[in-house]
Amino acid sequence: MIVELPDLLPRDTVQTIVADLASAPFEDGKATARGKTKDLKNNLQLTYDHPVAKRWSAHLLKTLSEHRTVKDAALPKTFLPMRFCKYSVGMEYGEHIDAPVMRLDPTAPVRTDLALTVWLTDKQSYDGGELIVRGPLGERALKGDAGSAVIYPASTQHRVAPVTRGERIVAISWVQSMIRLNEQRAILFDLALAIGGASAHPDLASDVKALRRAKNELVRMWAEC
Repeated sequence: MIVELPDLLPRDTVQTIVADLASAPFEDGKATARGKTKDLKNNLQLTYDHPVAKRWSAHLLKTLSEHRTVKDAALPKTFLPMRFCKYSVGMEYGEHIDAPVMRLDPTAPVRTDLALTVWLTDKQSYDGGELIVRGPLGERALKGDAGSAVIYPASTQHRVAPVTRGERIVAISWVQSMIRLNEQRAILFDLALAIGGASAHPDLASDVKALRRAKNELVRMWAEC
């Protein structure tokens, strides 16, 4: 299940983030790559502990945690801090699957159920750089407007196509969901969408109650808190 968030950040916030990142010291992304991923990863990234990264990571994670679609689609338990990445001309990230468990603190492993990307540069300002996610129906190329985001299963094969003009700047993170299985999250998201749609019609009040009761019981059965 791929869920797009077209309205995550207002334009003035995005412009402020990009302006702050302009003077930050990005480093070779291979510094945090492991094993064969080092051969696939060709980008620049900002360390988690840089003040700019810490400030805007906190802002983005607060925004994501309060977003209704994120709550319904991801049912988040834990977010990893945002990683700010740059792709200049010639840079790319070859096809890979994200590590199943990530650790910033050795005592606090995070299971990576979902990956997310927040676009910080306008898609018209660079060529290439699509996030390409391979699913059961084939590949899907994603390239959002500045301030938009996408959430997708971290267990899927995905890559970032080479940038051929301009510069691609994104913030990425991973989510441990309360619901471990993608299939279960998809069912709960469908129920949430149905509840939202039915709630707009007063004559469907009893249907909304039934749907909400079913959703709550499934969460009770499946959630790992």
